[in-house]
Amino acid sequence: MRLPVQIATDNHRPYAFHIRQHFGYEGYSYGTETKVFGEPKLPDGTLARLGRNEGVRKMQTAERAAVIGSPDLESLTTSHVERAFLTVRQELKRFERKGLGYSKSLEMHKLAVALHFGVYNFVRKHHTLGTTPAVAAELEEKAWSLENVVDMTEAYWRRKRC
Repeated sequence: MRLPVQIATDNHRPYAFHIRQHFGYEGYSYGTETKVFGEPKLPDGTLARLGRNEGVRKMQTAERAAVIGSPDLESLTTSHVERAFLTVRQELKRFERKGLGYSKSLEMHKLAVALHFGVYNFVRKHHTLGTTPAVAAELEEKAWSLENVVDMTEAYWRRKRC
């Protein structure tokens, strides 16, 4: 891990306690980002009725505050994690809200998530990077193929059965 480390969360109170508990008090900066949204509006610009899941709430501002150390408040954001969670919910039916694609065992759930992130980071080329995240981070010299992933998965199950 490269220092200095900057941690960003939303303003959920227990986060500060857990971050101190697991990271201690030195070697990182921690800040919060609270997003402020406006009233939900329909496409024609009128206000949506409250209590219904309709309308779009546009973000008006993001309030950022330092909690520990001196985080760079200009670059402090939770958007990266929010985007990662959205991708997981869209691509893995196990995480879809009100969905039926659930795992019957915790082990299969963990394996499905690992497979998703393996393909996402090592196989799938991202438009903004022009390559895979693993190649961009110099963890790999070239992108994996799906055939490699299938071979690794088969090897995993062969070892597991023995």
